[in-house]
Amino acid sequence: AEQAVQLGAADGALYEALGEARRAAGDAPGARQAFEQAHVLAPQDAAPLRGLGEIALAQGDTQEASQLFRQVLEIAPQSERTRLALAGLMRVTGQLDGALQILEGQPGGPTAELLREAASIRAERGEVADATGMLEQALELAPASPRLAEDLAKLREAGGDAAGAGALRELASQMSSGATGTAQAAAELGAVEKQDGAVLAGLAELAASFPDRIPGREAPVQVVALLEPSLVETGGLVRRLLAPRRASVEALAGELAGALGSRFQVVTPSEIPPELAAAEQASLRAFDEDEPAVARMNDALGTDAVFVARALRDGPGALRLEVRMLVGRDPLAVRRFANQTRIDDGARRFAAWNPLALVLASLALVLCVLPLVRGWGELQVDIQYASLGKGFFSIKLSRRSSKADAGAGKGAGGNRFLRKMSMMGRFERSLVGKETLFRWLPARRYFVTVHGLLQDPASEEVIGNYAAEQTVQIVRGKTARLEFDFRAREAALEVCVFDGNEPLQQAVVALRGRPDSMRYAHAGRTMFYLPPARYRVLVAVDGRVLEREIALEGFAPRTLAIEIHDASALVFANCPDAVEPYLLGNLAAAADALERAGEDKAAANARGEHFAALGDMEQAAHSFQRAGRYEQAATLLSGDVDPASAAQLYEQAGNHEKAAESYLAAGDAARAAEHFEVAYRYEDALDCYRRIDNLEKVCELQEKLARYYDAARTALECGDPDRAIRSLQMVELRDGDYVRACRLLGQIFLERGELDLGVQKLDEAVTVGGGESAPLEMVEQLARALEQAGRVEQAMETWESIRSRDFHYPDATTRIESLRQAAQAERETRATVANAAPAQESRYEILGELGRGGMGVVFKARDKRLGRLVALKRLPENLRNHPTAVRLFLREARAAAALNHRNIVTLFDAGQEEDQYFLTMELLEGLPLHDILTKRGKLSARDAARLGAQACAGLEYAHAAGVVHRDIKTSNLFFTKDRVVKIMDFGLAKMTEEVRRAATVVGGTPYYMAPEQAAGEDVDHRADQYALGVTLYELVVGDVPFRDGDVTYHHRHSAPPDPRAAAPDLPDDFAELILRLVQKRPDERFPRTADAGALLQRIAKRLSD
Repeated sequence: AEQAVQLGAADGALYEALGEARRAAGDAPGARQAFEQAHVLAPQDAAPLRGLGEIALAQGDTQEASQLFRQVLEIAPQSERTRLALAGLMRVTGQLDGALQILEGQPGGPTAELLREAASIRAERGEVADATGMLEQALELAPASPRLAEDLAKLREAGGDAAGAGALRELASQMSSGATGTAQAAAELGAVEKQDGAVLAGLAELAASFPDRIPGREAPVQVVALLEPSLVETGGLVRRLLAPRRASVEALAGELAGALGSRFQVVTPSEIPPELAAAEQASLRAFDEDEPAVARMNDALGTDAVFVARALRDGPGALRLEVRMLVGRDPLAVRRFANQTRIDDGARRFAAWNPLALVLASLALVLCVLPLVRGWGELQVDIQYASLGKGFFSIKLSRRSSKADAGAGKGAGGNRFLRKMSMMGRFERSLVGKETLFRWLPARRYFVTVHGLLQDPASEEVIGNYAAEQTVQIVRGKTARLEFDFRAREAALEVCVFDGNEPLQQAVVALRGRPDSMRYAHAGRTMFYLPPARYRVLVAVDGRVLEREIALEGFAPRTLAIEIHDASALVFANCPDAVEPYLLGNLAAAADALERAGEDKAAANARGEHFAALGDMEQAAHSFQRAGRYEQAATLLSGDVDPASAAQLYEQAGNHEKAAESYLAAGDAARAAEHFEVAYRYEDALDCYRRIDNLEKVCELQEKLARYYDAARTALECGDPDRAIRSLQMVELRDGDYVRACRLLGQIFLERGELDLGVQKLDEAVTVGGGESAPLEMVEQLARALEQAGRVEQAMETWESIRSRDFHYPDATTRIESLRQAAQAERETRATVANAAPAQESRYEILGELGRGGMGVVFKARDKRLGRLVALKRLPENLRNHPTAVRLFLREARAAAALNHRNIVTLFDAGQEEDQYFLTMELLEGLPLHDILTKRGKLSARDAARLGAQACAGLEYAHAAGVVHRDIKTSNLFFTKDRVVKIMDFGLAKMTEEVRRAATVVGGTPYYMAPEQAAGEDVDHRADQYALGVTLYELVVGDVPFRDGDVTYHHRHSAPPDPRAAAPDLPDDFAELILRLVQKRPDERFPRTADAGALLQRIAKRLSD
């Protein structure tokens, strides 16, 4: 049954059989569903309702069961099974009278089972006599029933008739065991004679078991009729339909008629009268006969008796045949006789080929072979829809068009289970993507249906509902392709007109240039469906016209709201005569009407639109200029028409970019450059300034574009080396021009006499430019600079490195020999001086170099006087050329030496040996924070807070002593192996500023410099706070706040970035502390550095817990 339903069968009998099968399998919900579908398909069939009632009864819902059983009896009042069920239900609930009414209310009289049940109720109520009569009547109807005989025996025994009870029990035992012949058990109740035989051997014995003479009837039974036997199949409907051979009623009827013909004259009913309808005939054939029906049938056929028979399957290959003989034409004298026999080979003996099964088998064979012959192919279905939407589509392949099925599908209830199963099949897919491949499709023609919807992923609103069908022919071994294009062709534009906040009841809406688009906006709304483009929407109301432009860039629905009092959208007002021609595109007539109304500006605008449409650009531009629409006028004159006038009009309109382009087209590069610069198109401005040789502006723009190397070269062309130095110092290490910048900067320093600085930058160029593999001409430049600085030994070593790489390098050997002679002469001179004057022994013994920086070299040394290890820093040799710097160095060194704090590097000594200034300090083991950042990357908030708190402690101590560091940065904060932060280079900042100022170098490190320090103003302890804030930012983010462009400008004018943007996990209070430290105005920072340190300590403690 399940297979039949899946194959598409849909009749009540099939669903009824499916319900019975599911109930037998224990699937009550499935059985209920099948019975409900059967009732929908066959509402006049009582069987589905009875099945539903029995399910409800089994589930304990007596009320529903009772209602359903009563509905069954209304449809089929003769249903014995339903009456028994309803009576049993009423009996359980104590409604005995109602149960008796149901049992005794059978049309045509009760059956044996109904009488038995009614007798049981009456016996229960003590009505033994009535119960006995009912059982006797039941036994007459079913003389072969051992149960009835046993029940009647019990009642007779209860009534005192022990002998009668014993005889009945013996008869019941014989009928149950089969010891007595079936003819005897089937004899008419009350008859004296008994029929002989055990189990009847066949149809002949069965026919012989029926009497031809009936007690109480004078005439013998001679003429009989045999109604067509019925066959009660026990298998399912599918089994009966598909069985290759099935029982043949005709064969059974023929043999049974032959057997009866040996005793009776058997006549064939030629025609059953209309008064004996099919229902009565079916009732007799179903053994549900009553006396009047029997009498009418015999009378109508002119027979003494009518035989009815039914066959039931009784085991493999066997049939059990039940036959009844219904005698009499008088309803009061109708007699019944019954008997049965088992035919072991009945299934084979009375079988015939099943034509339906043969047809189905043939069809199945064809269906199996045909695909093999025809073959299979593949189908690729591509669905195109808007990329911004989210699609939900399903694909169905069928042999019929879905358009033809649409009408039939509306009235059918359908089966949700079957629909879900079909979605999993190979002919239907749901929730598919843009590409779907169907494999193993039988080669034939298909209708391919795609339907679904498109959803806006942001709002989850449905923006489109689509359905389409195409046909495709699948060819064996090939892949067919179909494309369904659901991409929108038009977008929906809703125009809403408002008067204040209320929709305007009546307005006229049109699109500029499309007279046929004019329509009324009822209730303030109207719709347009347009392809993507730019549109100008016109609205007319009360003598005024408003215009708004809208760009439809996609196919998503758009809404344009226009408020009639919006001055920015107003075209003209108070001129009803101009409204209609303006909307219809007759702009000349509209302009005339506007001029008559005194609306000169609006009239000029309309005439401009009119002339522009005619192609008269000069007249149109003149009109637009009169209307104050300078940009529109300029657009018409730009290009080859009149670029100079266009540029002036663009300038009047404030469109500097277009003005610059027009000036450039007109050949005025100077004006073009000015407007390009205002429009921030620095590249184009740079090209224009180069054309007119304005090197000052070229240099300025190069600086703004952070092309500092190019800016420096331009500055040198302008004769401004100081500016060139500033630009070159802004070139970053990661910049591709960094090496060239170092070489150029070194060359400038050498030309200015700053030999040490020149050597330093050239040495840096060689190091960054490849070290030992650096270009030889760059190394030669360094060697000559060393010679110029008097560093003979280093110069000789550099030339030797050149010769080791290229032995024939020009001048290398000559320079080495010359330097060797100079070195020898210098040594001899020193020896002579040493012999002439007593040698002064140095206090410090150099043990090794620790590092080099812009302001000297640091050595590891031993203080021979005190016997301790120290860090000795030799300051640049050119320091003696700056007396002010020397004074500052000595004063600040003395002040720094007085600082004795755990977080400040202790300064031991400062002085001069052999015209070279030095200072000594405690020797530290560890790394500067700059090196730690380079190796590890950014620090955690907890570690940064701990380090910052220690730095604040050292700074607060120094500030309290009146000392300002001026150059706090990660490279001046040393983290020792004992996990202590030490502030380095106290006392050097002022001296360094003086030296650099003399060399036109900006003082301080620009990445950390406070705004007031960058401006050259007086600074106090709050400048150190700013630098500390930048340092903390670098620790938690991994980079300084300002690195690109004019860093000094950014420190003075640009808002500091929030560190949480680069470090989202940074605590808010830590980020706010950093932002307060880097405020532009000093009075917005902390009054005391200790305040910042206390906050950092609290943050570190909280993050450590």
